[in-house]
Formats: sequence, structure tokens, C-alpha cells
Amino acid sequence: MAEADDNIKGDTGKPSNMRNIIIVGVIIIIGIIAYLIARPPILSVSPDPPSFNFDSAAGYQTFSIFNIGGGTLSWNVRADQPWWIKVNPESGTGSGTVTININTADLVPGNYKGTITVTSNGGVKTGSIYLNLVSAPSRSVDGTSVGKKITLAVGETWDIGDGWSVQANAIDAKAKPRQIWLTLSRNGIKLDDRVLVEGETYNYNNIFSVKIASIYAGAVSDMATLTDVAYQKGR
Repeated sequence: MAEADDNIKGDTGKPSNMRNIIIVGVIIIIGIIAYLIARPPILSVSPDPPSFNFDSAAGYQTFSIFNIGGGTLSWNVRADQPWWIKVNPESGTGSGTVTININTADLVPGNYKGTITVTSNGGVKTGSIYLNLVSAPSRSVDGTSVGKKITLAVGETWDIGDGWSVQANAIDAKAKPRQIWLTLSRNGIKLDDRVLVEGETYNYNNIFSVKIASIYAGAVSDMATLTDVAYQKGR
């Protein structure tokens, strides 16, 4: 009888032990979560460093940003020579992909070097941008395109001819100055991705150009009128 009583007492202690184990487990999990949240963000980029070589025929390059720490990573990307090195987007939070474009419109042939810097609350990364710009070939203009104009809404594409096309990814008629985000493609292959302002003439590596004649608010969507297309046939 005494042995039976001992067994009963032992059984009644098991639920209490299980509760203790569960409580300890919950405390450990909460501690791990708190640690992960409290950890500072850590900036990581791929490739590291974000360095690239361009030539006069290059379109664009991209690199990725990651947070390998805790919390929320906030970052900015800046070029030390923004008149020919273009980055998009210039800021963000968390992970992201940054596109680097080269604007050779106002450059003479030669070798150029610039720097892009990613600053964040989790560190700094720096990359070098190299450009080897050879002499631009003589520019022939497609006479059937010069003088043409078209009005695009957000999401619409202008199939210009000879494989060239531009797409209006976004238009902001309220910005100062008014802006349009264009993608330039050739034979279905994306060549460039650029934010332009009203009145600006976009020049891609001296083989394609188009003027952003006007940007305005439409009834349903913001609109942009593009004019004066010129490009090298067969390029």
C-alpha cells in the first residue's frame, strides 16, 4: 500500500515538471527573439565591393543590398560624379537592388573613374566605377523617326522601330521638376533604366536620343509627351 502511495505521489509531480520545462522553453525563445531584434543591422552587398567596368556600349549593372544583422537597415547610395554615374534607387530600407547606369552624353572619349558609396546605419561599402569611352561612331539618324511624337501613360510602351522601344514605368506630374521613369529596350532586351525630367533630352551612349517634351496630369493617369527620336540604324 505504501508503495502504491509513492507511485501516486510521483505521478502527481510530472505535470508540474512539464510546466516548468515549457516555461523555461518559452523564456529561452523570447530571449532569442529579443536578441535578434536588439542586434544592430549589418550592411552586406553583392558583389562586394560593388565595382564595375563599363564601355561605350554598356547598358547597366546591378548590385544587391542585404541586412545580415538585426533590426531594420536604412541605406543611401551616392556617386561622387553624378553627372555621368547614375544610381537608382538612391535610398531604401532592408534588402534591395540598385541599378547603375552610365551617361556618356557630355563626355569626350577617354578613361574615367568614379566612386559609389553605400552608407547605412549598419556600415559603409564603397565601389569603383570604371568607364572606357572610345570614340563614338558617326551618328546616322532614322529620318522616319525624327519629329515624331507620342504621348504615353504609365505602363505604356512606344515601339519606335528597328527594334527600339521605350516604356513609361512611372510619371510624376506633381514633382518639381516633373519626372518620368523610362526603360529603353532594343529587340526586347533592356538597355537602360533612367529617371528624366520635363524638357530633358535623354541620350544613350550616343546611339539613341529622345526628348521629354512635356509631362502633365491626365484624366486617369499622369502623361508624358516624347519627341525628336534619333538613333543609329542597325546598332
